[in-house]
Amino acid sequence: MRSSKLIDLRAIKVTVLKVTRPTCSFFVLLPVLHKTTCMKLTSQPKVFQICTLACLISICGYSQKTEFSLNAYSGLFSFRGNGSVTTSRFTAYYYSPSVSYQTYNPHGKKSAFSYSIEGEISRNTKLNLLYGIAVAYEVLSSGVNIDSAVYYGDFAINQYDAAGSCKLTNTFLNINPFFGKRFTKNKFTFDLLAGLDLAFCLRSRENGEATTNPPYNEIINTNRDMAKPVVDFRPRLQFKAAYKKFGILLGYSHGITNYQLQKDYSTDNTKAYTRFFRLGASYIIK
Repeated sequence: MRSSKLIDLRAIKVTVLKVTRPTCSFFVLLPVLHKTTCMKLTSQPKVFQICTLACLISICGYSQKTEFSLNAYSGLFSFRGNGSVTTSRFTAYYYSPSVSYQTYNPHGKKSAFSYSIEGEISRNTKLNLLYGIAVAYEVLSSGVNIDSAVYYGDFAINQYDAAGSCKLTNTFLNINPFFGKRFTKNKFTFDLLAGLDLAFCLRSRENGEATTNPPYNEIINTNRDMAKPVVDFRPRLQFKAAYKKFGILLGYSHGITNYQLQKDYSTDNTKAYTRFFRLGASYIIK
């Protein structure tokens, strides 16, 4: 009897060592473990505790799922604050070497065509908690109407009524760490996400055109690079609904970086912050 009991205990020990490895073989060996130890659980509480611990370790090791997604967005990008405008003017100065016009305030409240291409990696825990990071290339544009052209001469200021528009295009490399919660219903998933856009501004450029009223009918163009912030910080909320590998995205980014401070003559009293309502599509690669 003693020798048979020793053999049984060795079998139990070998089985326990196998299941403590973080592999799915634990679930295959579980019936064998139960059959071997069912007569000894009352007399071997330590073995039962080891098996329970091994089960928890295995579950924790496999309770997270990694997802890779490609996202594409468009939406409404604009500026808000007392330093943003709907209508502005073209200005030129006699002492400028090229006597070229520029937009007095290009930070518009109007939206122009914008897009963003994003790659995303996320982890989904057993409790359906999400965390991850996304990297995007963004081209976001806003616009203003032009109602006049003003030339500052050496002795006089000439102002002409005009009609036109100007677009300010900002190019970003955006890094978005995020976290959130996933809800499931049948084959549908619904993600509520919160994060922070760290949008590194690569370029900011204005491009506009206006025509002065008769009898002058002069066509005036603007095309120049603007002073830009290094990083546009934007807290971001986003909702994602997906079915199998395809999803739709709805989000809002609220900029807190003041673009007016990039001008030499600006003060803290003049503010222009970015706003981006985004709508997009998602494809889950894995």
